[in-house]
Amino acid sequence: MKKTNLFILFLCGTLSLFVGGCTKDQDPMSNKQKYDIYVAGNNDGYATYWKNGAAFVNENVKGDYFAIAVENGDVYTLCNSGGKYSYYKNNETPVMLTGGTANSITVSNGNVYVTGYIPFTSSSGDRAVYWLNGVLNNLNAGGGIASQSYSTSISDGNVYIAGYINYRYSGGNIISGAYSSAVYWKNGSLVTLTGGWGNNAQAHSIYVSGNDIHIAGFEQISGGVFVTYWENGTPYTFNDINTSDLSTCASAIAVSANGDVHIVSDYYNFGYKYTYWKNGIETDLNIYKPQKRLRLAVAGNDVYITGGFSDGKYLKNGKLEDFTDTTGGVALAITTVSH
Repeated sequence: MKKTNLFILFLCGTLSLFVGGCTKDQDPMSNKQKYDIYVAGNNDGYATYWKNGAAFVNENVKGDYFAIAVENGDVYTLCNSGGKYSYYKNNETPVMLTGGTANSITVSNGNVYVTGYIPFTSSSGDRAVYWLNGVLNNLNAGGGIASQSYSTSISDGNVYIAGYINYRYSGGNIISGAYSSAVYWKNGSLVTLTGGWGNNAQAHSIYVSGNDIHIAGFEQISGGVFVTYWENGTPYTFNDINTSDLSTCASAIAVSANGDVHIVSDYYNFGYKYTYWKNGIETDLNIYKPQKRLRLAVAGNDVYITGGFSDGKYLKNGKLEDFTDTTGGVALAITTVSH
């Protein structure tokens, strides 16, 4: 999506944001779906993933699968069980992620990348890290006092990780406060987006397609906090409500094959709003506060959104639907895979 197209689309009030019915990912004769839907979460408290509604329960683990990735039919799930983090391949022996807190999982050519951070101690702030096949690696904090990493995207063998770094204001020997900058790391090299000296920013989700780097998060400008999208480093702020609530954030991003940019977010506007954006145009999701930050996946014209809705449901094209016929299921993450 090019820079000029984003603002043109803001003016197109008749643009359909969600498309229902038969899509190009369905065979109109057999109505056979041409992609698989994988959901991660828990079922009656046990870590579980679902493939097209069929439950795969890890009966050995009380906890959540809160992120999911699929490669060559193998299902990788990121697990939180009592504050201990690990990942599983096809519900088998876990790989423990020691020393930190995990946020997301991505798989490429059999290599498993998990983003996260080492929690703050009395002598230092949070420290952005990632695990590669279970081995802990630090990320360059660029002289900051704290940092976190949230999301990974891999394109043409390059590894992109989105996050933020906190810095201290200082003048002479006086430290007067802190600010955050939205950043990403490409193969370990730090790239700063925006944020600094009263303009806080964080990057929470990244999607790289070819040479285009799409990032979603938030930016604080002159006291207001805005849902923010960066395209190849250029920021665009979406919500026009000047809110000072720092929980405002775009939590997930995906890009369709045709270049449409899909984002989910929440922000405060006399009550929390949970929103879906397509090319910068907002749709209110009209949902009660979910358990977790929203996640999404896109397959053709179908948009799926999760976040821990009750009663075994997710949003498909803006409507709550059952993702399984089992009882007690809670969806926390989702991905789709074409046949």
